[in-house]
Amino acid sequence: MNPIIREVDTPRSATYEQLLSECKTNGDKVLSEVDEKISSAATIAFFNDLKSKIHSFYNNIIKQNTIITITDKSKSLIECLNFFKFTGTANLSRSRDDIVQWIQSFEFIQHSQMHGNEYVKILVEILSRGNALNLDISKRAPDEEIGKFVSDVDSRLSKFYEEVDINNFVVMIIVDSEPIKMMLNYIAKTSSKYKTQCQKCVSDIQLFESCQNKLTSNKYPPNEKTYDELGIELFNLQQFSMAIQYFTKSIKLNNCNPKTLYLLGLCHYQLGDYLTATTLVNRATELDLNKEVDKQKSAEYGKQLSDFKAKGDLVQFQKDKQTSSSTTKDTTFDKTFFNELTNTIKSIHSDIYDNRTMFDIIPALESLITCLELIKTTIFNLPKNQQVEGLVWIPGELINEIKEIISRLQVIQKGRLHGKEYMTILDRLITRGTALKLDDLELLIDEEEIASIIRIVDLELNTFYDKVNKNQSPVKIVYGNKLLCKIMDKSELLKKCLELIANRFKIYDIQCKDLQYKIELFKFYQIRFESKKRPPDDRDYNEEGINYLNDKNIPMALLYFNNALKLNRYNNPTTHFNLGLAYFASGSYLKARDCFDKTTQIDMNNAKAYRKRGESHIKLAEEKEKEAQDLLVESMKVVEAGQKKSLLEDCEKLMKKAKDLKNAGIFDFNKAEELR
Repeated sequence: MNPIIREVDTPRSATYEQLLSECKTNGDKVLSEVDEKISSAATIAFFNDLKSKIHSFYNNIIKQNTIITITDKSKSLIECLNFFKFTGTANLSRSRDDIVQWIQSFEFIQHSQMHGNEYVKILVEILSRGNALNLDISKRAPDEEIGKFVSDVDSRLSKFYEEVDINNFVVMIIVDSEPIKMMLNYIAKTSSKYKTQCQKCVSDIQLFESCQNKLTSNKYPPNEKTYDELGIELFNLQQFSMAIQYFTKSIKLNNCNPKTLYLLGLCHYQLGDYLTATTLVNRATELDLNKEVDKQKSAEYGKQLSDFKAKGDLVQFQKDKQTSSSTTKDTTFDKTFFNELTNTIKSIHSDIYDNRTMFDIIPALESLITCLELIKTTIFNLPKNQQVEGLVWIPGELINEIKEIISRLQVIQKGRLHGKEYMTILDRLITRGTALKLDDLELLIDEEEIASIIRIVDLELNTFYDKVNKNQSPVKIVYGNKLLCKIMDKSELLKKCLELIANRFKIYDIQCKDLQYKIELFKFYQIRFESKKRPPDDRDYNEEGINYLNDKNIPMALLYFNNALKLNRYNNPTTHFNLGLAYFASGSYLKARDCFDKTTQIDMNNAKAYRKRGESHIKLAEEKEKEAQDLLVESMKVVEAGQKKSLLEDCEKLMKKAKDLKNAGIFDFNKAEELR
């Protein structure tokens, strides 16, 4: 590690300040010429002179590998250049934008190199102090000095990293920190007392440098996309505090991005700040789904699509024309029609994705799909001698591509419209439920009103679900992440209302649970359908069931495993095994035994299934023994001889069953050992 610590070039810093001032003065002069009417020749001359001077200065700095001090002087020059937008010199807008980008890019690099220089000084000082400790030789420094060194390193780096974050600095990494990381790792190996602290320092260095390299990779000030990408990387590494910093920076640049707000909410949730998480995610929800249909653009796009359909209809020929030997060329049928159509469809597609807009264009899209099908059929079914000149070139792939894009648009639009309808239904039901104040145990609630609420919930949900299922319509569920549902999802709030009803009125327990399960399965179906672009299969339900089983949520695990079993078309033994695990965890050992039994019938070499079946047999044996003991105690209290004899016989039968079950369990354990 032999870094060169570069000092700031003060003379060139002053030259840069002077250059910016001169350019600003010249710009103001051009803007004020001839009674505020801009001379085109003077403007062009100013821009050419400015580009030449700035380009020359920047190249000189880069060649000399110099660092100069950057102040806010360039802001006034950029403001001056922005005034040229209003002068009628539109042909120079590209030059103006280029110059502004040069200035911003150059100053960003200078700032990041300046901070990189500070980072080099810190690392050089740390390395020098570390080398003085003679860590790898016999004259090693005492443990107390090494401990103080490690604490100082942690404190110094943490303070610098915090300063970088607070001031929104970007640091160009211009030094190899590997020797310091090796030194800290060596201390961690040889001094267990400081192992944790050393590992933390190494981890902090790696994380900080990785982030900074990402930020400086484009040689241009980072934008919201860069911050989002970094935040996602840190979130995946479970570095939630650091992820929050970058998502926050992204939101400062664009506070209307629902995805960023949602991810920021998840970070706060992981750190236990549920109130902030709920606020952020609700905001993301409003931005994403509660957008009104854009009526103006819907009309505009609808007209464009209708015009294309009208042109497409011209491609169709009456049967009498198909049989005619004469053909005429119509310029409507050339490639322009399909090129324009493709571009328009892609434009709408992009608008929906990028701006998250809703358009009421489904009927127009469906009509256009029908038209394209007819075009394709007409063109390719005509005899060769009757094909219209200029149409023979059209490949079916092009029409298929347009159809596929249209189909995707329909799915997106229907999903959002139905999602909004679903949210309205849930909001209405939640309002009625929460108005009852079910969590106020001292409040008397009319049982008839509760029954009425349950009937309404059942009717409204079933009506909506039946409509969706019948039409095979997608529904965009508001960020239906399982983790997120615990804090904000509307369907979770409704399930909470139903849970409160079930707790206070046991008579409605089964009905409420059935409704809760319907909501959960519907939500899961739509979320998985949206993410995988296909209906969920037994593997998806198994995967979700395992998540719930790991979370010790046995009722939900059973719900998903039973649904996996319904779709178990290929008789997958894993499905039966997972269901058996859930039943075992719930204490239903007989059902668990039957599931493991089914698993061994399908897969005779499944050692885990034999072992779990053995455990189920042992548990069932224990239950029989407990029943036998209870009967024995009861028989001792009975005086009448006939009744006493009957109880003892039943007790003997139960003990025999328990013995048989234990033997079956031992057999299964032995079988499992053989298959290991």
